[in-house]
Amino acid sequence: MGQHTLQSRDHLGSHNDMETPPSYSAPAGRRPPPALPIGERRVLLSQAVEMVANGRCPSLIVVGQPGMGKTHEVTRTLHAMGLALDHDYFHLKGYTSPRGLFETLYENNGYLTLFDDCDSALNDPVAVQLLRAALDSHRIRTISWLSAAKTRGNLPKTFQFDGQVIFISNRLVSDIDDAVHSRSLTIDYHMNRREILQHMEAILPAIECDASPEQRRSGLEFIRHWAPHIKQLDLRRLVSVLRIITAQPNNWERLAIHTITQ
Repeated sequence: MGQHTLQSRDHLGSHNDMETPPSYSAPAGRRPPPALPIGERRVLLSQAVEMVANGRCPSLIVVGQPGMGKTHEVTRTLHAMGLALDHDYFHLKGYTSPRGLFETLYENNGYLTLFDDCDSALNDPVAVQLLRAALDSHRIRTISWLSAAKTRGNLPKTFQFDGQVIFISNRLVSDIDDAVHSRSLTIDYHMNRREILQHMEAILPAIECDASPEQRRSGLEFIRHWAPHIKQLDLRRLVSVLRIITAQPNNWERLAIHTITQ
């Protein structure tokens, strides 16, 4: 495997106090900036993925509730860049132990690794220490596993890491280790219910299913109508409705209502 390089007014001061250094601290009580519209965050997510894939930043963390299309947006951008799964980047999904994380980073060294719903790597203190080393801003990043336990295969105890990492997680930004967070680009994909419906409308034509444009519009209007009764409002509910419409085009509403309101 060869390495891919994808790699109120300002205080102006009087004549008597001109030598006093200006203060750049934020005023007490200033609120954080409002969240960007989800459409803008989609664009920023694509830009961040490109930066990491091109090696301009070691890592990206994408957080948000399940079923909002985080993985789809990341992989869509990678494919649009011409990158191929299991050749230019690797996609791991599910649980990973600290040792598994170490082995994965070693085996995929020099490449982009996408950790999808591998929240265990963001919870375990040993895994977090490995990530701190892997995602450091230094050009040479050394990862070590100094354990007396028997290692698998011919893995070294220490190696220099020059790959990239993207984490997709359902956690909150505040739950991410501060050191890992500070080393990574971060995109918050959490949405309220109004934003979810806006997001559904924006990506409706691109959803992969056999529904016609008219059926897609009918499915979205159905979701809008029943949204107050849907406990888990997400893209998966919309996809389910579209599948029901295509399978039962003349008698789909009762099944759809029963399915999405459970």
